Amino acid sequence: MLRDFFCVAARDILSLSMTVNLSFLWRVGASLLFSLLSCTGLAQGDTIHEIAANRFETRGLRAPRLSLLDKRLSEGSGLVAWNGQLWSHNDSGADAELFALDTATGKIVARYPLPGLRNVDWEELAQDEANFYIGDFGNNGANRKRLSIYKVGKRSVLEDQPKIETLSFEWPKLYDSKGKPEGPFDCEAMVVVNDTIFLFTKEWKERRGSLIFLLPTTSGHHVARYVASLKTRLLVTGADYNNERKQVTLIGYNRLVNPRVLQLQLPENGDFRKIREGKNCRIRRHFRQVEGIASFDGRHFYAVSEAIGFLFIRHSPSLYTFDLP
Repeated sequence: MLRDFFCVAARDILSLSMTVNLSFLWRVGASLLFSLLSCTGLAQGDTIHEIAANRFETRGLRAPRLSLLDKRLSEGSGLVAWNGQLWSHNDSGADAELFALDTATGKIVARYPLPGLRNVDWEELAQDEANFYIGDFGNNGANRKRLSIYKVGKRSVLEDQPKIETLSFEWPKLYDSKGKPEGPFDCEAMVVVNDTIFLFTKEWKERRGSLIFLLPTTSGHHVARYVASLKTRLLVTGADYNNERKQVTLIGYNRLVNPRVLQLQLPENGDFRKIREGKNCRIRRHFRQVEGIASFDGRHFYAVSEAIGFLFIRHSPSLYTFDLP
């Protein structure tokens, strides 16, 4: 009876999509539905390495809003900190371009078109010393099999002559404990560590975790390689990596769209399998669809959120700040 009740509730919620924000309803409805109907686990040739990330902090993080975002960045998704500025882009269907933001006001100070690219579903922005990496791998509908990451020279962007390489990839063949194929996966977060791209999937299923995969940073077509399963109890939507602190910080939200931050400390060699647990902190904001996170120093962070419109809940696209010890 209880399962039937929630299944009907999920159906009714999704049926409202003609009058309220479809993206937000998809997340709420799908979360309810999958939590009740899905109970599969991942299996592969190698033993699954699970990283516990459930050391929850009871005291929430204060996250004042730095600014509302310009309407030209109404669906800010990825976020990185570089050259004294924040850099971001819009979500799916928008123009292929990057925006540079002032760190004090959140205002757009420059716009950089990326000719020849198409924004199918840009979900993440990462970086190494010389390049931006744009993740065109959003897959909420689980219907995309070939995905792309665009490697863009930073200095070439500033010179308005962007040099762009394409890394296409597909997910490996993975199976659950009953031998049923898993994937294709949804993904909204990545970091670049040395010459490796790490992808963090957004898992709607009961485990509410994230599967970690890796790719090389070289152009061409690749098959992502499974690394580990991260137990987050969080829908991961953005990531930041600080090389000096060897620290990965993930951001996302729970089933009620309340944001959380997860910090993982990497060993010197950057091996994710050596991580034993992470610190999971809630942000004292409610119903915020946070989509990107960035930091210059690994302590003071910025987070970007998209608009939410659901019944009486209304939140505009915003830029927030918070500190982690």
